[in-house]
Amino acid sequence: DAFAYDGTAYVKTTLGTVEGINKMTPEDIKSYWQKWYVPNNMDMIVVGDFVPSEMLELINKYYGKAQPGNLPKDDGAVLPEITQKVTKIDYLPSIDGSIRIVMDAPGPKDKDGLPFQILVDLMTKEINEDLKAKNPGNPIKVSLEIRNFKIGSRLIIGASVPPGYTDETLIKTIMTALRAAKKNKTLSKKLANVKVASIASQMKLSENMMYFGMFTLGDVTLWGWDYVANYIDNVDKISVIAIDALRKKYFSSGHQIYIARPLPISSAKVASANTKLTRKTLSNGLEVLIKQGFATEIFGMHILFKNRCYLEPDGKDGIVDLLHKTFSKGTGEMTEEDISDKITSLGVDIKTNDFGFIPYDDYYLDPEYSYFRLTGLDRFWNENLDLISDLVMNDGLTQEILDSSRIAVTGGMGEKKAISSSVARKMFKSKLIGDDPRTRSITGNALTLGSITLDEMKDFRAKYVSPDNMIITIVSSIESSKIMEVIENTFGTMKPAGTKANIPVTKYSGYPGEEFLTEVGGPQSYIIFAFPVENVPEEDVVALRVLGSIISKEIAFELRERQGLAYSIEASFNLDDDAGYFSMAMGTGPENLEKAKKGIRNVLKKFKSYKITQKDRDLTVNSRTARMIRYRITRTNQAYYIGYNLFEGREPEYTPVDDWYAVTVDDLIRVRKKYFTPEDGFFVIAK
Repeated sequence: DAFAYDGTAYVKTTLGTVEGINKMTPEDIKSYWQKWYVPNNMDMIVVGDFVPSEMLELINKYYGKAQPGNLPKDDGAVLPEITQKVTKIDYLPSIDGSIRIVMDAPGPKDKDGLPFQILVDLMTKEINEDLKAKNPGNPIKVSLEIRNFKIGSRLIIGASVPPGYTDETLIKTIMTALRAAKKNKTLSKKLANVKVASIASQMKLSENMMYFGMFTLGDVTLWGWDYVANYIDNVDKISVIAIDALRKKYFSSGHQIYIARPLPISSAKVASANTKLTRKTLSNGLEVLIKQGFATEIFGMHILFKNRCYLEPDGKDGIVDLLHKTFSKGTGEMTEEDISDKITSLGVDIKTNDFGFIPYDDYYLDPEYSYFRLTGLDRFWNENLDLISDLVMNDGLTQEILDSSRIAVTGGMGEKKAISSSVARKMFKSKLIGDDPRTRSITGNALTLGSITLDEMKDFRAKYVSPDNMIITIVSSIESSKIMEVIENTFGTMKPAGTKANIPVTKYSGYPGEEFLTEVGGPQSYIIFAFPVENVPEEDVVALRVLGSIISKEIAFELRERQGLAYSIEASFNLDDDAGYFSMAMGTGPENLEKAKKGIRNVLKKFKSYKITQKDRDLTVNSRTARMIRYRITRTNQAYYIGYNLFEGREPEYTPVDDWYAVTVDDLIRVRKKYFTPEDGFFVIAK
């Protein structure tokens, strides 16, 4: 962007820079706000179920009072015309080679603007078809994107550099295909297809109340409301003659070429793939692993505390969750306000407890471990470690801290108690594994949390927050040896408590054909259907997990999409060593219970003879892989997975991807025949 929009305000990034943000004063922010956040500099779209005239009255009532601002006059700035070829090369970390070709395009107010967008969609197809036909063994795929701004527009043609191409040969190949597309005669049928796709996209957007305003407001600002209101009619009117005229008119002037190349391996900061792992168990039993890489300047840290449910005292369910809440309430050296100020000044995010209202971090709701994690900046790595070591190592517990933490944890528990899914899961666990510590409530309840005294919490903290019960993992670009030295000088001074957990052997129970029902009231019911599996050798474990994902997709389609019986549904094989269980969980309305139970039985019975295809296997494995990659993008999540692998006794950077892709259709059919026995299943229902 800095290259393509050189000389304009658009070289600025939306988020700004660290230096710029650090220089901002309260007066700067207030002045900017007062100057630009004024009604004559705003557009509004309101979408919903209301009478327009009444909504206009309300808008006028609340927004009509606001005084217009004294906006500066339009300075008339326009994007300079590109008249000659200019090339720039940058070497950047953590990228594959790519190129961008920048050309002039008609701007928002230009009569050619809308038909040019249709032409670009058409030419994108033509160019890619041409490139594929001429290079079938090593096809190039390009994207054409119009970027519209108030001061003008640019066409950006982008492509990654595939194996076997240099930057020069790639650019030459693309420009040859572009010139060929420029000379094409537009076929009526192809233009009609592109127009229909564009109209359909706009209609779908118009139908979606949640996104219409979000994705339309930019067009209103740049092009005006008439453009949006008449979009479909105007696209319909675009002719073959108009499109061919635009082919001749554009793409002939100068162009800019931007080339991004991977940073050379010899550089001090290389691609993130070139990482370094440093692992050490300190004399006090603390396990430490530091991963050094150069992709970003983020400092990700994770502390895993082991044996959560096995160390919690009887009758004190939720004591770990409560303990974690106390971490940020104060230490011997810092008050809660001091900690908050420190967090703000370092720009860090600290997380000690699962967010109940966010479902995507529920992997932290595990009865076998708890966590403490920090996301910060590498430049403050030493201060980050100093803060965390103070919060974890220094027992500043007071009655006031314990009481305020207890209030924070127990708030809203009365409402949570009646949630059918929570009740069903708790009952299911107790039926499946009996009196096992893993059936205990992770969050506890008002009674168990209210019974915890200050002395009991202090005693438990000393046993639980012990170096021989902890795993510290860090991902950063800072030299590993420096970080390890600081950890040894801080966490390494902790005294081990000799913490030992009594971990029983889990036995899974089955109740073929039985049903367990409890009534909780409320508008929703929750159903769990399950059966145990046992004697599963290691080579079958991965195949069963992939099979579980395929089953989940199929039953979700049948029961939720086709029959409309579920508001949520999921299924999986859950395995621990050589035993475990299959479970299917589903939320539905109380009036649908009998129909839902019958539907579950039928769909699972049908799956026993369902023809598993290569497509089923590929879609499932690709989906699991993509989800895993998304989870592991951030450094803090990388630190979590490394720590979790150590906890589970695996290699630090183990991922199951290769194992997933090794699973064949024959493997899936074999394990289904051996372990998939829905006829042995039982129901647990919270109504």
